[in-house]
Amino acid sequence: MKALQPIDSLHLRAAQGWCELRAFAEAELDNIAASLRTHPKVLEVRWQIYANLENWAGALDIASAIVKLVPDWPSGWIYRVGSLSTSRAVRLRPHRTADHRDGRSFSSPCRS
Repeated sequence: MKALQPIDSLHLRAAQGWCELRAFAEAELDNIAASLRTHPKVLEVRWQIYANLENWAGALDIASAIVKLVPDWPSGWIYRVGSLSTSRAVRLRPHRTADHRDGRSFSSPCRS
């Protein structure tokens, strides 16, 4: 695994800082050298961003890449399970719609 260069480590720490501030849309990893964007540490931060923005399909892809690159890192497996279970729960969650007669909402098993 290629080591991150000092400037890339700085960009990675900046993205982590944005994540700590819960400003996930501001966390940019595009400033990291293209050849290092698949580094497991970069992918971990990217997973945090995708998961917190509820992009579960992308989060699952990233977690799977971490597992493939470093199968002995528990975080990749944890992220993968979290992505799978959350995306499945989101798909299965009943859709809430409003009853226009009295303003109450109800659950519908179908989404239209």
